[in-house]
Amino acid sequence: MGTFYTPEELKELYDAGIGMIYLGAESGSQKVLDYICKGVTCEQLIEAVHKIEDSGIKASVTFISGMGGKENWEEHAIETGTMITEMNASYVSLLTLILQPPAPMYDDYRDGKFKMLSPEEVLAETCLMLQHA
Repeated sequence: MGTFYTPEELKELYDAGIGMIYLGAESGSQKVLDYICKGVTCEQLIEAVHKIEDSGIKASVTFISGMGGKENWEEHAIETGTMITEMNASYVSLLTLILQPPAPMYDDYRDGKFKMLSPEEVLAETCLMLQHA
């Protein structure tokens, strides 16, 4: 994510006509964020959304189903649901993980270190996530 805008900078963007900022949070689990080398903490993501929304700009936040793999799917679901509630973003969307080279995770998948969820497991994960949102 890198650079964070100050409240003053966000207000300038709002005054210039920016109505929405899109943010790829990917997961509410710090373990998953660290694994994918997101470079931010859960707290930073939540704070960023609060700053965006407080400026008058709407936040649209994307999470990725299956990002925790079979090993961490429950933590990913529960903590993502919790993060969604804490963020209180104007919009939230959920995509499903698809791995292709050259994504670093693809090597772990190919080598059997990362096991992807089946469609049924993605549904179970989504249900668990919603229970905690």
